[in-house]
Amino acid sequence: MPKIRVIVRKRPLNRKEANAGETDVISVDSARGGLVLAETKTRVDLSKYVEHHRFSFDVTLDEDVANEEVYRASVRPLIETLFHRGKSTVFAYGQTGSGKTHTMQPLPRRATRDILARLPAVAGGAALFVSYFEIYGGKARTVWDVLAPCSPFLLLPLSPPPLLPLFTRRSLIF
Repeated sequence: MPKIRVIVRKRPLNRKEANAGETDVISVDSARGGLVLAETKTRVDLSKYVEHHRFSFDVTLDEDVANEEVYRASVRPLIETLFHRGKSTVFAYGQTGSGKTHTMQPLPRRATRDILARLPAVAGGAALFVSYFEIYGGKARTVWDVLAPCSPFLLLPLSPPPLLPLFTRRSLIF
């Protein structure tokens, strides 16, 4: 498996965009692993035309794909890496409203299910270290902050870069 893979999931137009009559300008070419952006342009004579821009990725998923397929394409292959003494990271990037939460929210639960199902079969036991954090508005907060709403959030400024790790580490020994 390659060290880095880029997987893109297209999001549908949201209700506000659809109600405003906006046009969906992205199409998915799953067979070729890419997206096509249809950019409307205007010539000097003021006539309109469409210029197509192709972008290639390791995997592209359209807006109709189920979260289970997103998991199978992105996170599940990383589980095998963990059981060969590897490390794995899943990173979601995009502007506000681009679908990161919708895409990422179910993935940790599915990954946990698959990891915990395999742990008892590991000869000699295993240690599992899990980190999860969200960066929003230039601040990082850990999943433990998100899961414990009665406690105040731990907000770490990102500028200048912190000298300490941005994550909380919890270990489970089996």
